Amino acid sequence: TKWSLKIKPAELKSDNESNQIKPKVLPQDLIRRHRRISFIGIMHDNLSKTFLKVIEKEPKHTWDKVYIFFPSDNCIKYSLARNYPDQPYENLIEQKHKSQKSLQEVLGRKVHD
Repeated sequence: TKWSLKIKPAELKSDNESNQIKPKVLPQDLIRRHRRISFIGIMHDNLSKTFLKVIEKEPKHTWDKVYIFFPSDNCIKYSLARNYPDQPYENLIEQKHKSQKSLQEVLGRKVHD
């Protein structure tokens, strides 16, 4: 599998004290600014809240395309759950499904396709 990531350096900054890369721009500003968006992650549990912030500020705002990729339930169970030793994999899967449902409700009429 080949993965690629496009980052605009102007939207990121380095924290000299901790050597961490941090966003210069708030996530809701990035989401508002771009018409086509892709997300790859595990849970996306705060993503619907971020989209809601944009919609609250601009009720008529829409996006051309929004792609949100989640891992499969089996991937969570047999691989990714190792990164969350304090949580049973069933909880992680349930959180993923809640996030999917919430995002569908928030973005249902806001994305052109």
